[in-house]
Amino acid sequence: MKASKINIFVFIISFLIISCDSKKKVSIPEFPVNERAKMITLGGDDLILPRIESLVLTDTAIVALGHLDNKWIHLYDRKNGNPLGSYIDRGEGPADIVSAERITRRDGKWVIYDAMVGKIKAYAENFKFLSDETPSNNLPYPVISRKFFPSGKDLILTLVGEDETCRRWAFLLADSLGHGQPYVATPVDDNPDLAENYSRSWIESSPDGRMLVATTWRGCYMEIFDVSGYEPKLRRSQCFAPLKLRNEGRFPQLADSCVRGFSALEATDSRIIACLNGKPDEFGSTDITVWDWDGTPLKRYATGVTISNMKLSPDNPDEIFAQVYDKEGNFYLVKFICRGLLD
Repeated sequence: MKASKINIFVFIISFLIISCDSKKKVSIPEFPVNERAKMITLGGDDLILPRIESLVLTDTAIVALGHLDNKWIHLYDRKNGNPLGSYIDRGEGPADIVSAERITRRDGKWVIYDAMVGKIKAYAENFKFLSDETPSNNLPYPVISRKFFPSGKDLILTLVGEDETCRRWAFLLADSLGHGQPYVATPVDDNPDLAENYSRSWIESSPDGRMLVATTWRGCYMEIFDVSGYEPKLRRSQCFAPLKLRNEGRFPQLADSCVRGFSALEATDSRIIACLNGKPDEFGSTDITVWDWDGTPLKRYATGVTISNMKLSPDNPDEIFAQVYDKEGNFYLVKFICRGLLD
């Protein structure tokens, strides 16, 4: 199936950039179970896809958030990938979206945070506009993005610091009023240059809201947190492939030789599912990996393609729906079958 091409460089810089300690060595973990995932391509030869930022599965449809033909929401049939319609214009009107990273289904509504205008927008099941609101923000720092977890907690990404020259990435779990304490600590706090540039590319919550997992795209870090109320407490931090800095110029820059580590991330109450690049010389994350909440590697499924986004099937524990791309930059919508994925 032919899909739209993208410039690989643009894809890379769309992820949050982080920095690393060159003294550490690459140590990709061994997995007790190694298998090959079965991949089924969805959609016809003429299917053109956006770069999908977020996926949600209903009983019959794949709901994809991504900008294409001036629309943000695109529906595809779960059985065959055929297009079912596109919704929500890109624009500045009350019902429009300027910029979005995630769509969430909450309380029978679709909820999207438009970071460019700082508003939470709600839509009916058929994507008819319902309302928008400017959320309360009790932070003295900017809200870079906001995600809505099934537990009812909001994840806010922000930059903290006394001035713009020394701000650091931080995240917090917040209630609807924006109350929460930014988590600033990093695994590289012993190196100020690294700590100032360190950020987490993917953060997901267990459905019950009691645990968080964070991973990085360049380099390969995984952090696991216990959550008490709205306060995350670090349980375990692992570095499988560190980042390296160039020694050129006025400011530290990320070395081109840094390993591309984790991409898409999902979580259940008992498992973490993360797309991992197990070969340091490869460009992107091609393997679906399974971990427990202590950070123990359990299973690994090779796919042969790079996975940019994924969603666990809500009714089949062996299935994952995903957007992938090949070495030529062609996007595909696929279904993976991974035997015993969540066993």
